[in-house]
Amino acid sequence: IASSLTSPATPVVAGIDGAWVTRREVAIEKLALQLDRTIEWGSCLDILYERGCRVFLELGPGRALARMTQARFEDVDARSAEDFRSLTGVSAWLAKHAT
Repeated sequence: IASSLTSPATPVVAGIDGAWVTRREVAIEKLALQLDRTIEWGSCLDILYERGCRVFLELGPGRALARMTQARFEDVDARSAEDFRSLTGVSAWLAKHAT
């Protein structure tokens, strides 16, 4: 496959099926499929939760995914970047949750 994409240094979750992606070939395949398929946010959240994620930050516009995450799991802290007045606020919130 002609692409400069490399294997992810940190695993990524594929939006189309919630698969844990660690290899270049799989990343290319999943990204290509995501162009015309529905993103399965529930599956993505489930695998992240199963792997121990309890803090979620939504970067895109809006707050829909942060709200969805909070509703799906009682023991998570999910926020949107839009919840903060500045990047300093986002950074402070993330630092509070860093381990």
